[in-house]
Amino acid sequence: MTNDNRRVITAEIDIGTPPPAVWNVFRDLEGWPNWNAACKEAHWTDGASWHRGSTLEMVLAVGDELVTVQSTLAEDDFPWLITFESSAEGLRFERKFELDYTGRKSMQIDTMTFAEDIDQAQIDSCRPGWESMVRTSLESLKVEVQRVGTDGIWELTARRR
Repeated sequence: MTNDNRRVITAEIDIGTPPPAVWNVFRDLEGWPNWNAACKEAHWTDGASWHRGSTLEMVLAVGDELVTVQSTLAEDDFPWLITFESSAEGLRFERKFELDYTGRKSMQIDTMTFAEDIDQAQIDSCRPGWESMVRTSLESLKVEVQRVGTDGIWELTARRR
C-alpha cells in the first residue's frame, strides 16, 4: 500500500472510555448493524471469528448506495490494531482500526488505503461516500460504547478471552 494521501481516507474520534469498553462493542461483528448506522449487514463467512485469515462480508451505506464488502482479517493485535484486506465494486483497499489509549481516553482511528493499481479518478469519484461511511461508523461506535458503559468491563473481557 502507498502513502499517497489521495489514496487514503482517515478519521478519528475520542471515545472517552478504556480500551476494553471499545473492544466489547467492536468484537460483536454480527451486532454491528444494531448500532452502526453505516453497517446494514455483517457476518463471518469463513474461519473462526477474529482470527487472522478469517473472512467476512458486510453491506455498508456508502453515500447513497449500499455496497457489499468482502474482507479478510490480515492483522489482529486486539484491541490495539485490526486490519482487513477488502474489496468492493472493483475497489481493493486496506481498512485499519487503531486504538490509541492515553490512560484516560481511547482514540479510535479508522484508515482506508486504496490499492496502488486502482485508478485515481475512480477513487476520487467514490471518495465522498467512503469518507461519510468512515465518519458515520466511528460516530456510531462512540455512541454505542458510551451507551453500554464500562461497569464490570475488565472482568467481562478477561472472562470471555
